[in-house]
Amino acid sequence: MDDAIAKVMASSADMPAIASSKGSLEAAVGTSSVRAEVLQVKSTAQATRVIWRLKSASGKSVATNTFQLSRPPLFDTRQLGIVDPKTKKTIHPFTYGEPQDPGCVCSTLPDSVNGDGVVLYAVLPPLPSGTSLVNVTLPGFKTMTGVQLTSS
Repeated sequence: MDDAIAKVMASSADMPAIASSKGSLEAAVGTSSVRAEVLQVKSTAQATRVIWRLKSASGKSVATNTFQLSRPPLFDTRQLGIVDPKTKKTIHPFTYGEPQDPGCVCSTLPDSVNGDGVVLYAVLPPLPSGTSLVNVTLPGFKTMTGVQLTSS
């Protein structure tokens, strides 16, 4: 699985953003101004994959070690949400393992990001057939609306 994730992440580094939102993260050392950029949302009958980038809004290195996108004591991105505008249903990344401490099929937050950013991913349940636009939510960010799904 690590090899597959590395391959997806490497091929995604130069993808253009299809949606973005400025937000703030409450990191251990204070508030960091950041930007989330959605690079791709792709849904199949089995799953929905989101590739996104987190970068510093100022271009300088900023701290991103926060529980804001997860839940203590985890530093992953399980609070990323995809909203189907038709059904108003929000889906979040798959989790696995022990119920009291489940893992997430999503990226772990880096300790910091700079102006180039870090490419992240999440794998979520499939969207209803025929869905072409979604909204993307992250705590601390304005919702990115009307995000086009990538075909094939």
